[in-house]
Amino acid sequence: MISKALRNTSFNSSVNYICEKSDNIRTINIASENWKNAASEMRMVANLNTTKKCAYHSILSFDPNEKISDEMMFVAAEKMLKKLGLEEHQSVMAVHRDRDHRHIHTVTNLVSFDGKAVKLSNDFHIRPTLCRQIENELNLQPYQPKRRDPSARFPEQKVAQIRVAAGAKSRPDFEKFLDDIGVKMSEKSSRSRAVNYRFADLESGAEIAGSKIDSALSSPTSAKAHFSKTPIKQAAAAQKTEWDISKNANVQRAAEAAKSWADLRKNLKDEGLDFEIITRSNGNQGLVFTDENGNRIAASKVSGDLSHGKLSKSFEQSQLKAAPPPAPPAPPAPPTKPKQKTQWEQYSEARAEHFQRLGKLPEQIKLDFESIKK
Repeated sequence: MISKALRNTSFNSSVNYICEKSDNIRTINIASENWKNAASEMRMVANLNTTKKCAYHSILSFDPNEKISDEMMFVAAEKMLKKLGLEEHQSVMAVHRDRDHRHIHTVTNLVSFDGKAVKLSNDFHIRPTLCRQIENELNLQPYQPKRRDPSARFPEQKVAQIRVAAGAKSRPDFEKFLDDIGVKMSEKSSRSRAVNYRFADLESGAEIAGSKIDSALSSPTSAKAHFSKTPIKQAAAAQKTEWDISKNANVQRAAEAAKSWADLRKNLKDEGLDFEIITRSNGNQGLVFTDENGNRIAASKVSGDLSHGKLSKSFEQSQLKAAPPPAPPAPPAPPTKPKQKTQWEQYSEARAEHFQRLGKLPEQIKLDFESIKK
């Protein structure tokens, strides 16, 4: 059995990362039965202390030949917490089976309910010893991992995530995101003594040069120039927000697939997100994205193509394309032929016109004729 651990500031991203990939999850000292509420509970307790990196993300990996059950992995993880003095702290555990060896992730709050924080500054020295102890207690096979293959491929999914994170132009947010996804950034000197960045995936051990991800991540010099483009005030605000920048890719994907505001809301809801349309002091409208924990971010900070004005124009064009063409005007009705009158109708009309010209009715003419005869 081997163990690794990371520290970061965001409970939300860490808990989501380990739980969304698992069908067997267990919580410890969490009031809610739903793991989706665990991060907010842990943040409330963490706020009792000023420690920033209090989300302790640890991994226990077992030998691929070990026929170990999920329950036994939970027992091993709980033993590790107890040996580290964290058994009374809040934790979320999740079993993963996406590799040739079974492993279990644990996110623990380093701040206890009394507001005290556990530092664990030397845990990377003692964790191997604790692993040997747990192996003996549970009669597990010692896990001697194979030597890392230098040609192992760095996960494409994490490459895409790092590119999105680098677009935030905020160094503190970028480093926090690397911790959240289990990636370590380090400096490596070349033969020419130039210092370059390399990124290592802590789960697979695969490495990749920063220049293959983004030119801004090739070296400390390029990274400094890239991240310094963000004004100091913006960078300070970015450190205070709890918005998980890994969600930016989900926002962009939802917007690209939407053809109306209703589509956008539906697509964002599938990702656990939403949006608000706000009216600024100058009367212009703006767009703000929100997550299920109430965290907010302006659309312009996600992408310049996601402003309220540009999306409105895009949706209008989509609706014009989808609208059916107007129906052609109906042809004029053919002229109707006058109805042919019968001989009796012709006689009756001529008779009526004759007496109208005389100004007397037939009965009056008959009376006049009788008076003349007398």
